[in-house]
Amino acid sequence: MAAMGFALGASIFATVIGSFPKPQLLFLNMPLGASMGVVLGLIYRGLGAEFDLSPDVMIALAAVFIGLGSYLRANPKTQAFGLDINMVFLISAEVGLTLHTYPELLMGGVALIGAALMCTFIFRAMLIYVQRVHKREK
Repeated sequence: MAAMGFALGASIFATVIGSFPKPQLLFLNMPLGASMGVVLGLIYRGLGAEFDLSPDVMIALAAVFIGLGSYLRANPKTQAFGLDINMVFLISAEVGLTLHTYPELLMGGVALIGAALMCTFIFRAMLIYVQRVHKREK
């Protein structure tokens, strides 16, 4: 679960960072947004397990969590943060699935956070390198 979570996270985070015209906006938010998404995903799964919620209630509960992330996504100041929270929540909570245990979900969540940190570090380093090369060329 952890290796798959890391690979999935790395591919998604790299795609998201690469698609933004100004990825610097994501660098500050991505690790924190990923962490919040994992925490919310674990809370979601924990509530479902603790109270033995039916699939219908779990879908309604997921809608509440997604609604909170969407509210952040709709605000220009928290747009990138909301994107990361919703994206990672959906991955880490495995909404609609019951395949993994809580410890496996936790390890997968830690792997997602690691992937967010790795992608942030790599893209930040690449951006610094490219800026230095452009300065030398001028």
